Amino acid sequence: MGREERRKAQEAFTQDPDVQVMVATDAAGEGINLQRAHLMVNYDLPWNPNRLEQRFGRIHRIGQTEICHLWNLVADQTREGGVYLKLLKKLEVEQKALSGKVFDVLGKAIDSAQLQSLLIDAIRYGDRPDVRDRLEQDLSDCLEHQRLQQPAIVRNRGRVVGNREAILTRYERVCFDKGLISVSGKPVADFLCLGHPLLDATIDLILERYRDILKQGSVLLDENDPGEEVRALVYLEHPIQDARIDASGKRRVVSRRLQYVEIDTTGVARNAGYAPYLDYRPLQEDERSLVEPVLEKSWLRADIESQAIEYAIAHIVPQHLQEVKQNKEELIDKTLAAVKDRLTKEITYWDHRATELNLQEQAGKVNAKINSDKARQRADDLQARLQKRTAELEQERHLSPLSPVVAGGSISHPDGFAQAAARQASSHNQPPCPGTPAHRTVGNGNSNGSRTPTGMRPQRR
Repeated sequence: MGREERRKAQEAFTQDPDVQVMVATDAAGEGINLQRAHLMVNYDLPWNPNRLEQRFGRIHRIGQTEICHLWNLVADQTREGGVYLKLLKKLEVEQKALSGKVFDVLGKAIDSAQLQSLLIDAIRYGDRPDVRDRLEQDLSDCLEHQRLQQPAIVRNRGRVVGNREAILTRYERVCFDKGLISVSGKPVADFLCLGHPLLDATIDLILERYRDILKQGSVLLDENDPGEEVRALVYLEHPIQDARIDASGKRRVVSRRLQYVEIDTTGVARNAGYAPYLDYRPLQEDERSLVEPVLEKSWLRADIESQAIEYAIAHIVPQHLQEVKQNKEELIDKTLAAVKDRLTKEITYWDHRATELNLQEQAGKVNAKINSDKARQRADDLQARLQKRTAELEQERHLSPLSPVVAGGSISHPDGFAQAAARQASSHNQPPCPGTPAHRTVGNGNSNGSRTPTGMRPQRR
Protein backbone atom coordinates (compact mmCIF):
# COMPACT_ATOMS: atom_id res chain seq x y z
CA MET A 1 0.00 0.00 0.00
CA GLY A 2 1.04 3.58 -0.61
CA ARG A 3 1.11 6.12 2.17
CA GLU A 4 -2.33 7.54 1.41
CA GLU A 5 -3.89 4.08 1.25
CA ARG A 6 -2.30 3.13 4.56
CA ARG A 7 -3.66 6.30 6.15
CA LYS A 8 -7.17 5.50 4.91
CA ALA A 9 -6.92 1.91 6.20
CA GLN A 10 -5.83 3.19 9.60
CA GLU A 11 -8.71 5.68 9.71
CA ALA A 12 -11.20 2.97 8.75
CA PHE A 13 -9.90 0.69 11.50
CA THR A 14 -10.12 3.37 14.17
CA GLN A 15 -13.43 4.92 13.04
CA ASP A 16 -15.53 2.36 11.12
CA PRO A 17 -17.26 -0.09 13.54
CA ASP A 18 -17.54 -2.68 10.74
CA VAL A 19 -13.76 -2.88 10.34
CA GLN A 20 -12.83 -5.30 13.12
CA VAL A 21 -9.33 -6.45 12.12
CA MET A 22 -6.22 -4.75 10.78
CA VAL A 23 -3.47 -6.80 9.16
CA ALA A 24 -0.18 -4.91 8.96
CA THR A 25 3.46 -5.40 8.12
CA ASP A 26 6.22 -4.13 10.38
CA ALA A 27 5.50 -0.67 8.93
CA ALA A 28 2.80 -0.39 11.61
CA GLY A 29 5.38 -1.05 14.33
CA GLU A 30 5.91 2.57 15.29
CA GLY A 31 4.57 6.07 14.94
CA ILE A 32 0.84 5.39 14.63
CA ASN A 33 -1.96 5.25 17.16
CA LEU A 34 -4.05 2.07 17.08
CA GLN A 35 -5.45 2.59 20.57
CA ARG A 36 -8.92 1.68 19.34
CA ALA A 37 -7.71 -1.92 19.53
CA HIS A 38 -6.58 -3.80 22.62
CA LEU A 39 -5.76 -7.22 21.13
CA MET A 40 -2.62 -7.92 19.09
CA VAL A 41 -1.18 -11.03 17.45
CA ASN A 42 2.46 -11.17 16.34
CA TYR A 43 2.51 -13.69 13.51
CA ASP A 44 6.00 -12.93 12.21
CA LEU A 45 8.29 -12.37 15.18
CA PRO A 46 11.12 -9.83 14.66
CA TRP A 47 14.73 -10.78 15.27
CA ASN A 48 15.14 -7.47 17.06
CA PRO A 49 13.34 -7.91 20.41
CA ASN A 50 12.81 -4.14 20.71
CA ARG A 51 10.35 -4.38 17.84
CA LEU A 52 8.05 -6.37 20.10
CA GLU A 53 7.81 -3.35 22.39
CA GLN A 54 7.27 -0.97 19.48
CA ARG A 55 4.48 -3.07 18.03
CA PHE A 56 2.70 -3.51 21.35
CA GLY A 57 3.07 0.21 21.99
CA ARG A 58 0.65 0.94 19.14
CA ILE A 59 -2.26 -0.28 21.27
CA HIS A 60 -0.84 -0.17 24.81
CA ARG A 61 -0.77 3.61 25.17
CA ILE A 62 -1.59 6.26 27.76
CA GLY A 63 -5.35 6.64 27.81
CA GLN A 64 -6.10 3.04 26.86
CA THR A 65 -9.17 1.97 28.85
CA GLU A 66 -9.10 -1.75 28.00
CA ILE A 67 -6.71 -4.43 29.21
CA CYS A 68 -4.34 -5.15 26.33
CA HIS A 69 -3.36 -8.68 25.35
CA LEU A 70 -0.52 -9.76 23.09
CA TRP A 71 -0.07 -13.17 21.49
CA ASN A 72 3.29 -14.10 19.95
CA LEU A 73 2.97 -17.05 17.57
CA VAL A 74 6.04 -19.28 17.58
CA ALA A 75 6.73 -22.30 15.40
CA ASP A 76 7.96 -24.32 18.34
CA GLN A 77 8.77 -27.40 16.24
CA THR A 78 11.62 -25.49 14.58
CA ARG A 79 15.06 -24.92 16.05
CA GLU A 80 14.86 -21.12 15.95
CA GLY A 81 11.29 -21.26 17.23
CA GLY A 82 12.44 -23.19 20.27
CA VAL A 83 14.97 -20.45 21.10
CA TYR A 84 12.37 -17.71 20.71
CA LEU A 85 9.87 -19.65 22.80
CA LYS A 86 12.38 -19.92 25.64
CA LEU A 87 13.00 -16.17 25.34
CA LEU A 88 9.29 -15.35 25.62
CA LYS A 89 8.74 -17.74 28.53
CA LYS A 90 11.67 -16.19 30.38
CA LEU A 91 10.21 -12.73 29.76
CA GLU A 92 6.86 -13.87 31.10
CA VAL A 93 8.51 -15.01 34.33
CA GLU A 94 10.57 -11.84 34.73
CA GLN A 95 7.61 -9.60 33.94
CA LYS A 96 6.17 -10.12 37.42
CA ALA A 97 9.50 -9.47 39.12
CA LEU A 98 9.96 -6.24 37.13
CA SER A 99 6.39 -5.02 37.77
CA GLY A 100 5.48 -5.28 34.10
CA LYS A 101 8.43 -3.15 32.93
CA VAL A 102 10.25 -5.94 31.15
CA PHE A 103 10.09 -4.13 27.80
CA ASP A 104 11.85 -1.12 29.34
CA VAL A 105 15.05 -3.14 29.69
CA LEU A 106 14.69 -5.79 27.00
CA GLY A 107 16.82 -3.94 24.47
CA LYS A 108 19.67 -3.66 27.00
CA ALA A 109 19.45 -7.29 28.04
CA ILE A 110 19.58 -8.80 24.54
CA ASP A 111 20.07 -6.79 21.36
CA SER A 112 19.06 -7.69 17.82
CA ALA A 113 22.54 -8.85 16.76
CA GLN A 114 22.81 -11.13 19.78
CA LEU A 115 19.38 -12.66 19.25
CA GLN A 116 20.05 -13.06 15.54
CA SER A 117 23.29 -14.91 16.31
CA LEU A 118 21.46 -17.24 18.70
CA LEU A 119 18.74 -17.98 16.14
CA ILE A 120 21.25 -18.66 13.36
CA ASP A 121 23.21 -21.00 15.61
CA ALA A 122 19.97 -22.79 16.44
CA ILE A 123 19.18 -23.22 12.74
CA ARG A 124 22.65 -24.43 11.83
CA TYR A 125 23.64 -26.54 14.83
CA GLY A 126 20.47 -26.91 16.88
CA ASP A 127 20.46 -30.69 16.56
CA ARG A 128 23.60 -30.90 18.67
CA PRO A 129 22.89 -31.26 22.42
CA ASP A 130 25.92 -29.18 23.40
CA VAL A 131 24.74 -26.27 21.19
CA ARG A 132 21.19 -26.47 22.57
CA ASP A 133 22.56 -26.36 26.12
CA ARG A 134 24.79 -23.40 25.28
CA LEU A 135 21.95 -21.47 23.65
CA GLU A 136 19.70 -22.06 26.63
CA GLN A 137 22.46 -20.93 28.99
CA ASP A 138 23.09 -17.80 26.90
CA LEU A 139 19.42 -16.88 27.10
CA SER A 140 19.35 -17.47 30.84
CA ASP A 141 22.43 -15.29 31.30
CA CYS A 142 20.96 -12.48 29.17
CA LEU A 143 17.67 -12.48 31.03
CA GLU A 144 19.00 -13.19 34.51
CA HIS A 145 16.89 -11.28 37.05
CA GLN A 146 19.60 -9.08 38.57
CA ARG A 147 20.99 -8.22 35.15
CA LEU A 148 17.55 -7.15 33.93
CA GLN A 149 17.23 -4.84 36.92
CA GLN A 150 20.57 -3.08 36.20
CA PRO A 151 20.10 -1.19 32.86
CA ALA A 152 17.29 1.08 34.01
CA ILE A 153 18.10 1.41 37.72
CA VAL A 154 19.63 4.90 37.48
CA ARG A 155 16.87 6.19 35.18
CA ASN A 156 14.20 4.77 37.48
CA ARG A 157 15.87 6.41 40.49
CA GLY A 158 15.68 9.72 38.62
CA ARG A 159 11.90 9.41 38.65
CA VAL A 160 11.91 8.57 42.36
CA VAL A 161 13.95 11.60 43.41
CA GLY A 162 11.65 13.80 41.35
CA ASN A 163 13.95 15.08 38.62
CA ARG A 164 11.96 16.91 35.98
CA GLU A 165 14.57 16.34 33.29
CA ALA A 166 14.83 12.85 31.85
CA ILE A 167 17.94 10.72 32.28
CA LEU A 168 19.07 9.55 28.86
CA THR A 169 20.24 6.02 28.12
CA ARG A 170 23.50 7.43 26.73
CA TYR A 171 25.34 10.74 26.39
CA GLU A 172 27.64 11.55 23.50
CA ARG A 173 29.93 13.64 25.69
CA VAL A 174 29.92 14.73 29.35
CA CYS A 175 32.28 16.71 31.56
CA PHE A 176 32.71 17.78 35.19
CA ASP A 177 34.69 20.94 34.39
CA LYS A 178 32.69 23.94 33.19
CA GLY A 179 35.56 25.03 30.98
CA LEU A 180 35.35 21.80 29.01
CA ILE A 181 31.71 22.11 27.96
CA SER A 182 32.66 23.59 24.59
CA VAL A 183 35.82 22.17 23.04
CA SER A 184 36.87 22.81 19.48
CA GLY A 185 36.17 19.89 17.19
CA LYS A 186 33.96 18.08 19.72
CA PRO A 187 30.20 18.14 20.43
CA VAL A 188 28.98 20.29 23.30
CA ALA A 189 29.20 18.29 26.52
CA ASP A 190 26.51 17.81 29.13
CA PHE A 191 27.81 19.43 32.33
CA LEU A 192 27.52 16.94 35.21
CA CYS A 193 27.06 19.14 38.27
CA LEU A 194 24.75 19.17 41.28
CA GLY A 195 21.23 19.43 39.95
CA HIS A 196 21.94 17.37 36.83
CA PRO A 197 19.45 14.46 36.87
CA LEU A 198 22.11 11.82 36.15
CA LEU A 199 24.42 12.99 38.95
CA ASP A 200 21.58 13.46 41.46
CA ALA A 201 20.19 9.98 40.80
CA THR A 202 23.66 8.40 41.02
CA ILE A 203 24.45 10.13 44.33
CA ASP A 204 21.09 9.07 45.75
CA LEU A 205 21.73 5.44 44.80
CA ILE A 206 25.25 5.46 46.27
CA LEU A 207 24.06 6.95 49.55
CA GLU A 208 21.28 4.38 49.78
CA ARG A 209 23.63 1.45 49.23
CA TYR A 210 26.77 2.59 51.08
CA ARG A 211 25.62 5.01 53.79
CA ASP A 212 26.69 2.48 56.42
CA ILE A 213 30.29 2.76 55.19
CA LEU A 214 30.11 6.52 55.54
CA LYS A 215 28.97 6.15 59.16
CA GLN A 216 31.83 3.78 59.99
CA GLY A 217 34.26 6.64 59.55
CA SER A 218 37.97 6.84 58.69
CA VAL A 219 41.36 7.95 60.04
CA LEU A 220 42.90 10.96 58.28
CA LEU A 221 45.92 13.24 58.67
CA ASP A 222 45.77 17.05 58.67
CA GLU A 223 49.12 18.22 57.25
CA ASN A 224 48.19 21.89 57.73
CA ASP A 225 47.96 21.55 61.53
CA PRO A 226 51.35 21.62 63.29
CA GLY A 227 49.73 20.81 66.64
CA GLU A 228 49.64 17.50 68.44
CA GLU A 229 45.97 17.30 69.49
CA VAL A 230 43.92 14.53 67.90
CA ARG A 231 40.31 15.44 67.02
CA ALA A 232 37.11 13.63 66.13
CA LEU A 233 35.16 15.05 63.19
CA VAL A 234 31.43 14.25 63.06
CA TYR A 235 29.45 14.76 59.84
CA LEU A 236 25.83 15.82 60.37
CA GLU A 237 23.03 16.10 57.85
CA HIS A 238 20.55 18.84 58.71
CA PRO A 239 17.23 19.38 56.85
CA ILE A 240 14.79 22.31 57.06
CA GLN A 241 11.16 21.95 55.97
CA ASP A 242 8.34 24.34 55.24
CA ALA A 243 4.58 23.89 55.69
CA ARG A 244 3.82 22.73 52.14
CA ILE A 245 2.99 19.05 51.59
CA ASP A 246 4.77 17.08 48.85
CA ALA A 247 3.44 14.24 46.71
CA SER A 248 4.22 11.68 49.43
CA GLY A 249 2.06 13.52 51.98
CA LYS A 250 5.02 14.81 54.01
CA ARG A 251 6.17 18.33 54.68
CA ARG A 252 8.51 19.52 51.99
CA VAL A 253 12.26 19.73 52.68
CA VAL A 254 13.52 23.05 51.30
CA SER A 255 17.15 22.89 52.44
CA ARG A 256 19.50 20.07 53.33
CA ARG A 257 23.01 20.86 54.47
CA LEU A 258 26.00 18.89 55.72
CA GLN A 259 27.43 20.33 58.93
CA TYR A 260 30.70 19.41 60.64
CA VAL A 261 31.46 19.40 64.36
CA GLU A 262 34.94 18.81 65.68
CA ILE A 263 35.52 17.47 69.21
CA ASP A 264 38.93 17.44 70.91
CA THR A 265 40.30 15.11 73.57
CA THR A 266 38.92 17.30 76.37
CA GLY A 267 35.38 17.09 74.98
CA VAL A 268 35.25 20.67 73.66
CA ALA A 269 33.21 20.95 70.46
CA ARG A 270 33.47 23.57 67.72
CA ASN A 271 32.10 24.31 64.27
CA ALA A 272 34.56 22.80 61.78
CA GLY A 273 33.22 24.81 58.84
CA TYR A 274 32.54 23.51 55.34
CA ALA A 275 33.98 20.09 54.43
CA PRO A 276 37.26 20.38 56.39
CA TYR A 277 38.21 16.82 55.45
CA LEU A 278 39.03 17.98 51.91
CA ASP A 279 42.39 19.22 53.24
CA TYR A 280 43.17 15.91 54.95
CA ARG A 281 44.94 12.90 53.48
CA PRO A 282 45.02 9.15 54.21
CA LEU A 283 47.80 7.76 56.37
CA GLN A 284 51.03 6.47 54.89
CA GLU A 285 52.17 2.92 55.59
CA ASP A 286 54.71 3.99 58.24
CA GLU A 287 52.15 6.24 59.98
CA ARG A 288 49.49 3.66 60.66
CA SER A 289 51.15 1.98 63.62
CA LEU A 290 51.95 5.39 65.13
CA VAL A 291 48.33 6.45 65.46
CA GLU A 292 46.88 3.08 66.41
CA PRO A 293 47.22 3.64 70.20
CA VAL A 294 45.00 6.74 69.89
CA LEU A 295 42.09 4.58 68.77
CA GLU A 296 42.01 2.98 72.21
CA LYS A 297 41.72 6.24 74.16
CA SER A 298 38.79 6.61 76.55
CA TRP A 299 37.57 9.93 75.16
CA LEU A 300 36.64 8.18 71.92
CA ARG A 301 34.48 5.77 73.89
CA ALA A 302 32.18 8.59 74.98
CA ASP A 303 28.93 9.38 73.19
CA ILE A 304 30.51 11.77 70.72
CA GLU A 305 27.53 11.61 68.36
CA SER A 306 25.14 13.02 70.94
CA GLN A 307 27.62 15.69 71.92
CA ALA A 308 28.02 16.76 68.29
CA ILE A 309 24.25 16.87 67.75
CA GLU A 310 23.72 18.98 70.88
CA TYR A 311 26.40 21.43 69.79
CA ALA A 312 24.94 21.66 66.27
CA ILE A 313 21.43 22.32 67.60
CA ALA A 314 22.71 25.10 69.83
CA HIS A 315 25.16 26.81 67.46
CA ILE A 316 24.96 25.66 63.83
CA VAL A 317 21.27 24.89 63.21
CA PRO A 318 20.07 28.44 64.10
CA GLN A 319 22.53 29.89 61.59
CA HIS A 320 21.31 27.51 58.88
CA LEU A 321 17.69 28.36 59.66
CA GLN A 322 18.36 32.10 59.61
CA GLU A 323 20.12 31.93 56.23
CA VAL A 324 17.34 29.89 54.64
CA LYS A 325 14.65 32.09 56.20
CA GLN A 326 16.23 35.29 54.93
CA ASN A 327 16.59 33.97 51.38
CA LYS A 328 13.09 32.52 51.45
CA GLU A 329 11.47 35.69 52.73
CA GLU A 330 13.04 37.79 49.99
CA LEU A 331 12.06 35.34 47.28
CA ILE A 332 8.50 34.89 48.60
CA ASP A 333 7.95 38.65 48.84
CA LYS A 334 9.06 39.15 45.23
CA THR A 335 7.03 36.20 43.97
CA LEU A 336 3.90 37.20 45.89
CA ALA A 337 4.08 40.75 44.58
CA ALA A 338 4.48 39.53 41.00
CA VAL A 339 1.64 37.00 41.33
CA LYS A 340 -0.74 39.52 42.84
CA ASP A 341 0.11 42.14 40.22
CA ARG A 342 -0.40 39.80 37.27
CA LEU A 343 -3.50 37.95 38.47
CA THR A 344 -5.19 41.07 39.85
CA LYS A 345 -4.87 42.74 36.44
CA GLU A 346 -6.37 39.68 34.74
CA ILE A 347 -9.21 39.49 37.28
CA THR A 348 -9.98 43.18 36.78
CA TYR A 349 -9.98 42.71 33.01
CA TRP A 350 -12.39 39.76 33.05
CA ASP A 351 -14.65 41.45 35.61
CA HIS A 352 -14.88 44.44 33.30
CA ARG A 353 -15.33 42.20 30.26
CA ALA A 354 -18.16 40.28 31.97
CA THR A 355 -19.98 43.54 32.74
CA GLU A 356 -19.62 44.74 29.14
CA LEU A 357 -20.86 41.43 27.71
CA ASN A 358 -23.81 41.41 30.10
CA LEU A 359 -24.87 44.88 28.93
CA GLN A 360 -24.54 43.81 25.28
CA GLU A 361 -26.62 40.68 25.90
CA GLN A 362 -29.36 42.76 27.53
CA ALA A 363 -29.35 44.91 24.41
CA GLY A 364 -29.72 41.81 22.22
CA LYS A 365 -26.11 41.79 20.96
CA VAL A 366 -24.82 38.28 21.66
CA ASN A 367 -21.08 37.61 21.27
CA ALA A 368 -20.58 34.35 19.38
CA LYS A 369 -17.14 33.66 20.88
CA ILE A 370 -17.73 34.32 24.57
CA ASN A 371 -20.66 35.29 26.79
CA SER A 372 -20.80 37.11 30.11
CA ASP A 373 -21.11 33.90 32.12
CA LYS A 374 -17.86 32.52 30.71
CA ALA A 375 -16.09 35.82 31.30
CA ARG A 376 -17.34 35.88 34.89
CA GLN A 377 -16.22 32.26 35.34
CA ARG A 378 -12.73 33.16 34.16
CA ALA A 379 -12.58 35.99 36.69
CA ASP A 380 -13.73 33.61 39.45
CA ASP A 381 -11.19 30.96 38.41
CA LEU A 382 -8.40 33.53 38.47
CA GLN A 383 -9.53 34.73 41.90
CA ALA A 384 -9.42 31.15 43.21
CA ARG A 385 -6.00 30.69 41.64
CA LEU A 386 -4.75 33.85 43.34
CA GLN A 387 -6.00 32.66 46.71
CA LYS A 388 -4.44 29.23 46.27
CA ARG A 389 -1.07 30.60 45.17
CA THR A 390 -1.06 33.13 48.01
CA ALA A 391 -1.79 30.37 50.53
CA GLU A 392 1.03 28.23 49.11
CA LEU A 393 3.52 31.08 49.36
CA GLU A 394 2.46 31.80 52.94
CA GLN A 395 3.02 28.13 53.77
CA GLU A 396 6.56 28.46 52.44
CA ARG A 397 7.24 31.12 55.08
CA HIS A 398 6.66 28.66 57.92
CA LEU A 399 10.07 27.03 58.25
CA SER A 400 10.99 24.50 60.90
CA PRO A 401 14.36 22.77 61.39
CA LEU A 402 14.56 19.04 61.97
CA SER A 403 17.12 17.50 64.29
CA PRO A 404 20.54 16.86 62.70
CA VAL A 405 21.34 13.25 61.83
CA VAL A 406 24.84 11.76 61.97
CA ALA A 407 25.97 10.87 58.46
CA GLY A 408 29.60 9.90 59.09
CA GLY A 409 32.80 10.74 60.89
CA SER A 410 36.56 10.52 61.05
CA ILE A 411 39.47 10.88 63.44
CA SER A 412 41.83 13.69 62.42
CA HIS A 413 45.49 13.49 63.35
CA PRO A 414 47.45 16.76 63.07
CA ASP A 415 50.85 16.62 61.40
CA GLY A 416 52.56 17.59 64.64
CA PHE A 417 51.12 14.52 66.36
CA ALA A 418 52.41 12.20 63.64
CA GLN A 419 55.91 13.69 63.85
CA ALA A 420 55.97 13.49 67.65
CA ALA A 421 54.79 9.88 67.54
CA ALA A 422 57.48 9.08 64.98
CA ARG A 423 60.20 10.62 67.16
CA GLN A 424 58.97 8.71 70.19
CA ALA A 425 58.90 5.43 68.28
CA SER A 426 62.39 6.09 66.95
CA SER A 427 63.76 6.82 70.41
CA HIS A 428 62.43 3.51 71.68
CA ASN A 429 63.72 1.76 68.54
CA GLN A 430 60.31 0.24 67.98
CA PRO A 431 59.79 -1.48 64.63
CA PRO A 432 56.56 -0.66 62.86
CA CYS A 433 53.74 -3.02 63.70
CA PRO A 434 50.72 -3.85 61.56
CA GLY A 435 48.33 -0.95 61.80
CA THR A 436 44.95 -0.03 60.57
CA PRO A 437 44.90 1.21 56.96
CA ALA A 438 42.92 4.29 56.09
CA HIS A 439 41.60 5.60 52.84
CA ARG A 440 40.20 9.01 52.10
CA THR A 441 37.24 9.51 49.91
CA VAL A 442 34.66 12.27 50.13
CA GLY A 443 33.98 12.00 53.82
CA ASN A 444 34.32 8.29 54.41
CA GLY A 445 36.63 5.30 54.39
CA ASN A 446 36.25 2.18 52.28
CA SER A 447 36.84 -1.51 52.67
CA ASN A 448 40.60 -0.90 52.74
CA GLY A 449 40.48 1.65 55.53
CA SER A 450 40.33 1.69 59.29
CA ARG A 451 37.07 3.08 60.50
CA THR A 452 35.43 4.44 63.54
CA PRO A 453 32.01 2.79 63.77
CA THR A 454 28.76 4.54 64.60
CA GLY A 455 29.16 6.44 67.84
CA MET A 456 32.79 7.12 66.88
CA ARG A 457 33.88 4.10 68.92
CA PRO A 458 37.04 2.85 67.22
CA GLN A 459 37.70 -0.80 66.56
CA ARG A 460 40.66 -2.66 65.19
CA ARG A 461 40.65 -4.27 61.80
